Amino acid sequence: MAALRLFLLLSIFELSLCIILPHHNKLLSQDFSIDSLVDLNIYQNRYEYLLDDSYMVIGVNSAGIYSSNNFRNLSYAPGLSIGLEQLYPLGKNIVLNGGIHFIQKNINFESSRTKINLSNIYFEIPATAALELPIFKDFDLRLLFGATAGLRIHSNVRGNYNQILVANPEAFVYNTIDYNRFDFGWHFGLGMEYKDYIFRIRSYSGFAKLDKKDQGMLNTFQFEVGYYLFRKKPQR
Repeated sequence: MAALRLFLLLSIFELSLCIILPHHNKLLSQDFSIDSLVDLNIYQNRYEYLLDDSYMVIGVNSAGIYSSNNFRNLSYAPGLSIGLEQLYPLGKNIVLNGGIHFIQKNINFESSRTKINLSNIYFEIPATAALELPIFKDFDLRLLFGATAGLRIHSNVRGNYNQILVANPEAFVYNTIDYNRFDFGWHFGLGMEYKDYIFRIRSYSGFAKLDKKDQGMLNTFQFEVGYYLFRKKPQR
């Protein structure tokens, strides 16, 4: 009789485990799934704008030096630029653009005896606020205003100063050794969009001297064309 009772108790215990354990595992699985979905939702909200409204920009510019003691010998020279930017909406009529650019800023130094080309390449990080204007709505016309921080990564002087220095040993010449490594300035302009294309004209004025021995600072006039690589589709 005792053996029969023990057998019945073990059978009931085993049956209880078979019922309880699968149900418990199912609850654990449900909890894990809910937590995973919550974490995924937080992750998606945090990076909602990542790769939305990203575009590539290429441009041409004319660069020069303003407020220089040697302005009579300086003239503007053409250059190229390329960059990647991201658009962040801040409100109904205003957006913020940020990105990275590589840009040439070339200047001509001329005299009656020779012509020197001062070539510079900068890595820049521009930040631009774009305000939508209430005209030409079909082209999304925007007023641009922002700041740019730049790091000079390469400079080259094409030409020879010998003829200038022979005629006047005290003459001022630009030497890359005396260039400032960093630049910072502000820019403004106009931009417009048509379908997936962007068109911009901008003017940039730097606050840092190009050459430590001269008062001149860099400025550029730029025309840029951009194309959206990723664009968030409007909700319907």
